[in-house]
Formats: sequence, structure tokens, C-alpha cells
Amino acid sequence: MLNCPLKFVSYNMLRCKQISSLLTLLFSWLFLCSPLEGAKYAGEFLDLGVGARPLGMGSAYVALVDDVTSTYWNPAGLAQLQHKEIMFMHAETFGNLLNHDYFGFAFPLSGAQGTLGVSFIYLGGGGIKLTDLDYSSPNDKSPYDYTFKQVGEESHGDYSLYFSYARKAGSKLSWGGGAKVIYRKIAGYSGTGLGLDLGVRYLPRHWLSLGARLADATSTYLSYSTGEKESILPSLRLGGAISKRYRSFQFTGALDGHLFLEGRDYASQLSWGELSADTYAGAEVGFKDRVWGRLGSERGHLTAGGGIRYRNLLVDFAFLSHEQLDDSYRLSLKLRL
Repeated sequence: MLNCPLKFVSYNMLRCKQISSLLTLLFSWLFLCSPLEGAKYAGEFLDLGVGARPLGMGSAYVALVDDVTSTYWNPAGLAQLQHKEIMFMHAETFGNLLNHDYFGFAFPLSGAQGTLGVSFIYLGGGGIKLTDLDYSSPNDKSPYDYTFKQVGEESHGDYSLYFSYARKAGSKLSWGGGAKVIYRKIAGYSGTGLGLDLGVRYLPRHWLSLGARLADATSTYLSYSTGEKESILPSLRLGGAISKRYRSFQFTGALDGHLFLEGRDYASQLSWGELSADTYAGAEVGFKDRVWGRLGSERGHLTAGGGIRYRNLLVDFAFLSHEQLDDSYRLSLKLRL
């Protein structure tokens, strides 16, 4: 009579030990990489996220993600896919200062052999004015009074291509990994790089999910046409999410923390020497799996959004408030094939 409960307890204890060991390994790896030389903010262009639903929820998504955007947020989330998915996203970021576009496609392999995903991200724009001193200007009255003339205009762009794979390890645990290729271009100069992301997702209860993503796990090295090199140091993102259904309504809440070892000081919400951290929080209310409303906080900035489903098409939109860089708007379309 006691065999069943004892087996259940033993199984849960084993799972807890496995999760604890994995988290210890991730933290250890993060701190082992801290002595490495990395360029501060070198990977900032990769930190804007993809998809309108995550932004509407304050980008608290590492534990919640279970769709095509897993290639970015947490590769392990791909393991939950049961159908092919495709997504397009466009965003006017920081008052139309930047264009931010995303395309993703993911499909489960036959025979429960896991899930593959590929995605492409573009972030950039134009309007970089090239200027030179106008020596003929009569306004140059002293060595400190200069007049500039525009001699050209250049564009800039960051391109990222992700290839990801995920698989379940039992009914509650999934793992995943992904390689990314980066190409950067600004004013005639360019750079390329390769990186690796790792992720894990655990569902201890049907209403609770936990997730972790180690981005740039081996450091992402960028090499520029000027001969200069820089690296993006590993960063660890941890999160949890709860989801409860009441009649026709679905209530979801999520919380993420993102840890860096770049000594960001005041650029992050929290800082202790070389260790810095940012926080993300979000909530969502859904009605009959057809309409959603969302609210969140991304590093202290207000976010909001919503979504509507028509058959296999899901349309999401989101808004990010930013006092210094102006507001951002994001629209995404997801189709289940």
C-alpha cells in the first residue's frame, strides 16, 4: 500500500535534486566566465526580445514560453510544440528610432524526436549623418567655434540567425540549445560572430512553470572588419510563471530575473560589483482562449498589450513606455499550421 506514495516522493526528490544540480551548474558556469574579458553592453542589441505577447507582459517569458519564439527566449520551450508554427513581427522601437523585425518557424519532428526551430532578427535603421568641418564658414571665429557640413548618410543594422533544437526529458522537464550567427554593419564597417544559448524548462505542477536560459554560454565572439574583436559574456535568465483557469477566464503571472557579470552599475536596476541584475514582471488575463489583455514592467518601464485569435491565426500587439528613449510599439502575427 505504501509503495506508490514512496515511489512518488522518491521521484519528486530526485527531480528536485536534478533541478538544483542544474541551477548550481548554470550559476557556477556564469561565475567561472566572469574573469573573461568582454565588452560591456556588446550584446545589448540582442536583449530587446521578440513577439508582442512577451513585451506586453514585461518580457517575463523565460518560464512561460512554449511556442516558436522559444528560439530566442528559451530553446527548451520548443519541446512543447505539437504543431508547426510561423511568426512575423514588426516593431517601431523608441519613437521610430529603430526598426525591429522578426521571423520564426518551428516544427516538431516525427516520432517524438524533439523540435527544430529557426528564426531571424533584424534591428537597425538609417539616418547616421556623416559630417566634416566647414572651413569656409564665417562662423568659425575661434578654434572652439566649429561649423559642420553633412557629407553623407549611412545606415546601421544588426542581423541574427538562430538555429535551435529541444527535446523532452520526461513529462515535466525539457531542455534545448541553439546556435546563433550574428552580423553587424554600421557606416561601411561590419562584424560577424557566433554564439550558443542553452535552456531548460520544468513543469512541477500543471499551473506552475520554471525556466532558465544561459545566453552566450561560451561567450559570443565578434570580429570586425577593422581588426578589432569583442566578446559578449554569458548571462543567466531565471523565471517562474503561474497560470490558473476560472470558468472561461485564464489568469497568468510571470516574473524573470536577468543576471550579468559586466559591472553595469547604474545601467541595471540592481548592481553588486561585477554582478548586475534586471527584473521583469507581467500578468495576462484571457477569455475563452480568444481574447487577451496584458500588463507588465520591463526593467521598471510600463508595458501593456493584448491579443486576439481567429481560428489558427493569433494577432498580438504591445506597447512599451520609456521616458528617455520614447515609446515602442510592437505587432506580431502567429500562424499554427
